[in-house]
Parts: sequence; C-alpha cells; structure tokens
Amino acid sequence: MAKKKINDDTLLQLIRDGNSPAEAARRLGVGRAAVSERLKALKIGVTKGVTPRGAAKLVDRGMDAMAQTGTWRRRRTLDARTAA
Repeated sequence: MAKKKINDDTLLQLIRDGNSPAEAARRLGVGRAAVSERLKALKIGVTKGVTPRGAAKLVDRGMDAMAQTGTWRRRRTLDARTAA
C-alpha cells in the first residue's frame, strides 16, 4: 500500500487554526504518528495547551484550566524523577 503524502501547507494551516495533531491527522486521513513525525521533521512544536476551540469544552465541563496545568506539571515532574 502506498504511503499517503501529507501536504505541509495544509498541515501547518490546520495547526495554526487551533487543531490538535490528532484532529489534523483525522482531517488529512492519516495516522497521528504520521502527523507527529511530519511536524517533528518540520521542527514545529505543538504545545498541549488550551486552544480557543478547546477552551469552550473546558468551560462547558466546568474545568479550571490553571488547576489542570498544575496537575500536568506535577505529573511531568514526578515522571522525570522516577525515570532518573
């Protein structure tokens, strides 16, 4: 089976528009790993922050984004300590 090519311009526009890499992969009809590899090759970092699109979901669910950020930081710190 032939590999499906990812159009870099389309991928970058999807990311700029606030889509997550997973959403971009779904829209492009490719796997998440393919999008992640392409973004890495393009030296494009995507943070796991709250995008405008994701903010509405947080508000609807009554989530506190700042509290969640603190939780993620604590987990990352704990993971780094246990890996060392």
